[in-house]
Amino acid sequence: MALTPARLTLAWLVPVNVPTAAVAATPVPVLAIGGVTLNRLSGIAATGAAGFAAIGLFDATGPDSVARLQVVVREVSLAFDTPSGVP
Repeated sequence: MALTPARLTLAWLVPVNVPTAAVAATPVPVLAIGGVTLNRLSGIAATGAAGFAAIGLFDATGPDSVARLQVVVREVSLAFDTPSGVP
């Protein structure tokens, strides 16, 4: 299926494997959903995606849950926070 502007009208929910061209082809923010892991964050950010939606990534349970969540938040910040986002 070709990615045309008509098909991208509702493209704010886009799978991780959609190329950077899809992000550039739509004026709405694009979010990656499904299959988001710490190892994939930099690749998602590199596509120009505005962010991501993830449940499992933030599902930290057990005695080390606070430390795990801190690692996740740090890695997300490193992947998505850029100087251009600062006013």
